[in-house]
Amino acid sequence: MNEFIDQLICQNITHFCIAPGSRSTPLVLAAASHPKAHIHVHYDERGLAFFALGLAKALKAPTALIVTSGTAVGNLLPAVMEAHHSCTPLILLTADRPPELLNTSANQTTHQSNIFSPFVRLQIDLPPESSPSFLRSTAASAHFHSLQNPPGPVHINCGLREPFDLSPTLNRGAPFPNIFPRLSSPPQSSPHSKGLILIGSLPKEDDLPSILQLAHRLRWPIFADILSNARLTPTPEQILHYDWILKDSFPLPETILHFGERLTSKRTLELNQNRLHVSPIPFLQDPLRTLTRRIQSDIKEFSASFSAPTNPNWLPTWKSLDAQMANHLQNTVSQNFTEAHAICHLSKITPPNFSFFLANS
Repeated sequence: MNEFIDQLICQNITHFCIAPGSRSTPLVLAAASHPKAHIHVHYDERGLAFFALGLAKALKAPTALIVTSGTAVGNLLPAVMEAHHSCTPLILLTADRPPELLNTSANQTTHQSNIFSPFVRLQIDLPPESSPSFLRSTAASAHFHSLQNPPGPVHINCGLREPFDLSPTLNRGAPFPNIFPRLSSPPQSSPHSKGLILIGSLPKEDDLPSILQLAHRLRWPIFADILSNARLTPTPEQILHYDWILKDSFPLPETILHFGERLTSKRTLELNQNRLHVSPIPFLQDPLRTLTRRIQSDIKEFSASFSAPTNPNWLPTWKSLDAQMANHLQNTVSQNFTEAHAICHLSKITPPNFSFFLANS
């Protein structure tokens, strides 16, 4: 397994999340002995998998998990499902018993091949005896498929036969070059000047500046979903309190551009005026079936070529509503004290070095 782990590191997968186990020892030692590997250990596979998922989201790069065989593998399923739906790249390295122990009631032995179907982009069973070139090419392939369109988890099921090869020495490899094409569409346009831009979670880091530039050029309001992280780059076009504005009467847009993936706000999902979804990922993002059109395209390419007229009064109208809602929510003695009032109040009294973790069911 030394060549496999080294090749993952050559492909810039350097974080390994490990749960204890015996059958996975060759994988663990290969990672622990590599000078470029960062090791994270947790005794519970389910918690470890969600840690790896969060780490991959934060790093915007694949992370690897190493677990032993049997029920340990099953504990990864919830995080694998989440990685699939959120298009987060993970490399799942599950140790497995050799084929001769299957269907013999051997301890910690079950059918692990395709156990995560249909939530993985690729599934490969590594035989107990594999050549160094086979291990390296498989590791490079796992990295490639984890970042393909759409990104997501990849499962490598590693058959390991005793006695284990525990030698940490090996010749270092070189990275396999991967080239990912960008999807482009013909230049798009709209005859409408009263538009809205919805931003969901974005596939690429360089997508956001292009959307912000488009909104600035068109003078269209931006509704940035919490999954997009767009609020970390404040711009004059952003409407921060849109979810509460949409509870009451508001000026109807003539067209809506939805960039990226899913939205958490039900009220934005209910907007259905000439709605266009733009993303390079082929997954449908339309739970209420309100889409008018869908374009599978690179977001940066689409934003640069999209054109529409501007209306000098459209954005100021929304900015005025945003300011009014902000003033209302700052009033903590309001008769209708809502969760939004609570968050505004907490943000004022919380020390700078504190963090909140908010979750639903």
